[in-house]
Amino acid sequence: MRTAAKIYLLMMVVATALVTMFTSCNDPNQLEMLHQVEALKDENPDSAARILSTLPREKVRGRQNRALYNLYSAELNIRLVQPQPSDSLIAESVAYFKEKNDLP
Repeated sequence: MRTAAKIYLLMMVVATALVTMFTSCNDPNQLEMLHQVEALKDENPDSAARILSTLPREKVRGRQNRALYNLYSAELNIRLVQPQPSDSLIAESVAYFKEKNDLP
């Protein structure tokens, strides 16, 4: 019985570590995708929008990533003549970049 408890505890520690790893705040893959969108948005807005559409808004992690996502999403909606989902998303992005003194 003691061995079973140790195995169960070890499994819980490993599971917790995996959950923490997969839900970290700064996802470098998301930032890389956002950089790809930035590189394409002026010349190929359709391609940039396709990349952005592969990343659901609710899955975007980290304040910087959310600010970039919302900014690029709004810009692409304008370029592709699509409706804006919400002005508050743009306001959040502007507030973030003002706070960081890094307006794009």
